[in-house]
Amino acid sequence: AQPLEEPILKPATVRTFSTLDDTKAFETTYSTDFLVGLMDRPDVVRNVALVGALHAGKTTLVDCLVRSTVKLAPEQSLPSSSSPWSPARAKEYRYSDTRDDEQARELSIKSTPVTGVLADSRGKSWLVTALDCPGHANFVDEVNACLRASDGVVLVVD
Repeated sequence: AQPLEEPILKPATVRTFSTLDDTKAFETTYSTDFLVGLMDRPDVVRNVALVGALHAGKTTLVDCLVRSTVKLAPEQSLPSSSSPWSPARAKEYRYSDTRDDEQARELSIKSTPVTGVLADSRGKSWLVTALDCPGHANFVDEVNACLRASDGVVLVVD
């Protein structure tokens, strides 16, 4: 008899859409308990949609926000001559483009939320969810969904 876990017709190929790898989680400058504690305080939670034209730098902005909250090992630190905004760095770290087709095309297709703890100039911590929206006109429905879910908008202009 065939076990229940085995499909009757096996798929020819297994399609994967995500490039996320849970085994390579990085250490942040804040603890998970602190992040969860901020979630209980709606007065410090902000949802921000990042909108702009195609290739305006929305995903690069999200990558820079993520890099500002990650503890890097000494061998991973940025060289002093290397800018986090350089094109080489932009291709190296693309945290919000999690699908294989997005990585290959270097184009956001789905809106992706990225949550982190950011501090203002006075040291107050805010729980910010940046919603990285696609810039192509064909994905305007993704942008509309982000705008409805956000408290504010950051317009990225190239």
